[in-house]
Amino acid sequence: MSTYDAELSLLLLDKGLLALLALLVGFVLNWGLQRSKSQDDLRNALAVDRARSYQCLWKILAVAPASGLSRVERADLEVAMTDWYHDQSGALHMSWWTARRFIRVLDSLRATPPTAEHQLRKQISRLRTSLKRDCGRYGFFGQFIDVGPARPSPKRP
Repeated sequence: MSTYDAELSLLLLDKGLLALLALLVGFVLNWGLQRSKSQDDLRNALAVDRARSYQCLWKILAVAPASGLSRVERADLEVAMTDWYHDQSGALHMSWWTARRFIRVLDSLRATPPTAEHQLRKQISRLRTSLKRDCGRYGFFGQFIDVGPARPSPKRP
């Protein structure tokens, strides 16, 4: 085999490997884009149900008074949150971050001795922020996302 034949074989092998690598990279990118698109489609399909579910949880969390929760109120809040989680299928719509914060609030409500009031209030606030983030009201790094001006209220006679 001459030097020319060796160089030609090496050149063809080099070009073949580059073509194979380009094909592999294209396949991986296409797979990643398809996966991302599927996740976006699923997220969009569940958005309305998630918002309704989160609205119920939002109302449950809103009953916590600013002055503090008694032991009975803590137990009532825990029962209401647990019912929402299991009976109303709220867990199906939660992101991992929101579920983690939800469990932290439940753990704080169940804690013996009771968790400090300011700490519980902070955890509830973080849970509500996570709910807003899941619904697209906040970005991941906490920036507020403007959804436009509020509609004027209907005029009543």
